[in-house]
Amino acid sequence: MHPHPTTAGRSLRLRLQARPRSARLLRERLFLWLDELGANDDEIFDLSLASTEAFTNAVEHPHEPSSRIIDVEGTISEGTITITIRDHGSWRHHRQRVQGGLGFPLMPQLMNTVEVRRQPAGTSITLQRQLSE
Repeated sequence: MHPHPTTAGRSLRLRLQARPRSARLLRERLFLWLDELGANDDEIFDLSLASTEAFTNAVEHPHEPSSRIIDVEGTISEGTITITIRDHGSWRHHRQRVQGGLGFPLMPQLMNTVEVRRQPAGTSITLQRQLSE
């Protein structure tokens, strides 16, 4: 089997357009990368769902973004997957839609750790999950 060129190696780097339909491409690339790393089906599902929720937040929440690109970085170290989703705008405190999403309450249920870092130049959400042996 030949690894997909964008997922070859132990890390993943994506630059995606900040629009909802880019989430599908994110899920496809994550599946390839996580499968290549030996994650099981449940781990792939959980990591993909949490990452997609974080990506959706990065599409919806940036206020006056300096770029309409969302950066996604994935690494593995000692069996722990780390995925960081980063936007390029300040945090929007008010939602664009009336109903609240379930992303933030859901992410900690699927991951070992979830860290949100808000900075003037952008917000990053870092997700970590230990893979089973």
